[in-house]
Amino acid sequence: MPGTFNGTTLTISATPVDGALIPDKSATNVAGIAIVGSDMYCVKTTGLKTTLLKTTDYMATKATAVKKDLNWFALGLTKIGNYLYMLAEDHKGYGGSTTIVKLDTKGNQLGTYSINEICPKGALGITAADGTNEKFIIMHYADKSNAGTLAFSVVDWKAAEAASTFTVTNSGFGYTTRLQDIYYHTSFGLFILTNNTFSTLQNRILVVDYHLTDDKGKKYTPCSVINVNKTGEYKQYNLESICMKANHLVLASNVITSDGTAEDKFSVLEGITYSGKTYTFACGFKAGARVPTKVDPNYETTNLGCVSFNGNNTPYFIKQSQDKVAVLGYCKNYMNTSAGVSHFKTFTDGLLGHANGMSCFNGKFFVVAGNNKVVAISSNKEDEEITYTVTPNDNDKSFALKAINYFYEANTALLLSVVDGTLKLYKCTFENEKNVKATYLCTLVNAGQPTSQDIFYHNKLGLFVGTSNPHTVSGVTTKITTKNTLLHYNLKKLDDSKLLYPDFGFVTDIPAKDAQGRTYNSFELESVALDQNNKLIAVCNVNVKDATHTSGLASTDGFFQYNTLEFITA
Repeated sequence: MPGTFNGTTLTISATPVDGALIPDKSATNVAGIAIVGSDMYCVKTTGLKTTLLKTTDYMATKATAVKKDLNWFALGLTKIGNYLYMLAEDHKGYGGSTTIVKLDTKGNQLGTYSINEICPKGALGITAADGTNEKFIIMHYADKSNAGTLAFSVVDWKAAEAASTFTVTNSGFGYTTRLQDIYYHTSFGLFILTNNTFSTLQNRILVVDYHLTDDKGKKYTPCSVINVNKTGEYKQYNLESICMKANHLVLASNVITSDGTAEDKFSVLEGITYSGKTYTFACGFKAGARVPTKVDPNYETTNLGCVSFNGNNTPYFIKQSQDKVAVLGYCKNYMNTSAGVSHFKTFTDGLLGHANGMSCFNGKFFVVAGNNKVVAISSNKEDEEITYTVTPNDNDKSFALKAINYFYEANTALLLSVVDGTLKLYKCTFENEKNVKATYLCTLVNAGQPTSQDIFYHNKLGLFVGTSNPHTVSGVTTKITTKNTLLHYNLKKLDDSKLLYPDFGFVTDIPAKDAQGRTYNSFELESVALDQNNKLIAVCNVNVKDATHTSGLASTDGFFQYNTLEFITA
């Protein structure tokens, strides 16, 4: 999934996986979908010939008609409880009679609510605002000439006026889009489905996070853009409606094959998973230089723990063993698989402990050692190290420092404490005083990602936290891991609750075998940092199965790059 992230909007691509057909020759245009219980409902329309259809399995069982000849021009569909609400006009066109029609699941009309005064030029999408009360979000009609800024109204059933209005920026993402449908999820925000022309096979989903407003809830910029492009022999693949089920976005499309056959169908974006309050997707992971066990020829070290750039685009790393011997090294050509690494300094007295995290700032390497110590190592080898002791200002007696990153504010570092899966974020400054007080900022919610690693912060891109998921074999959790997720947190979303949820995560796309055909035994993400080429670089502890080694395993620790994402910092 190639994409970009500029700190505000994440742009990625996804390919829909086709599901069941939505047949109905009398009504040709899919206008809306909604799920009631385990059943998927759909409306198709041609003028005032509208059909309500249903399927019990939108991936395998074609939809069948529940009721035909609903005398409305359907424009959207949503559900609240066990009832369906159809956005419609009483003529083929937009505006003049815009109405919300309440239906039961048999297609019987139970009531109508005219929103013509609220949407005088018509509307093109409807979604339930909270899923419990009869409150709706309506997307106003816009054609190609004025689709750069989209207008929305929040309306209560039978209300004379909108409860609120807001706009969403719909420009700067490529082509100018045609509006199709909307869907709102209380955890993931507002999804706006659009597409290009009928024949380009280009579709787009804008995602709006209501926490991130440009103007006190009146204006929003999409936090995510998903380009949904279909390849193959199609004359048309036009996504028309959207909802969510089983942790994935479900879509309905108007499809015309290369021979002119209409094959309207459901589809699913399986490449993006929504769970809790976080969505995750696979990201390419390219191997770079290896970091051998003997960076210092006099000592063998096995645990590659952290990485940080020193300002001239050279990454420094620490590799240690048994929390006693730690080697600080660097690699100038870190994405060259044949490149070697260089030794800088070795510590044999346990000063750096496990060396969980490191951040380079103002000519010093600040390393998280054991017992809540931070050791500052000068880039001048002759200078002595400075050891700081960190205590939290919230008097948390279980405080256990694990990670560090500078650049949060002027001369200010971010610190991460991890205790029994609880992640607490602090900030502090390291100056002359050796006993440092850390100020509590928030608790990072890390559901579903058992092991937290290092952190990286950029004042435009936000906070990244590396995590790994150990395998579970026969109910027993092992230390072996090959699945890693880099979580992103937006500190702009921090509120009085002091709880911050990750908004998205990159799942590393690890192949089963390395370039030499050896099977990976473990693959553990340890630390990340951004290079001057705006690529996110990682260091990982890696073992492959290799019968030529006495242990049956060979260490292939090294550098990696998230190579399908470009980070825009300008």
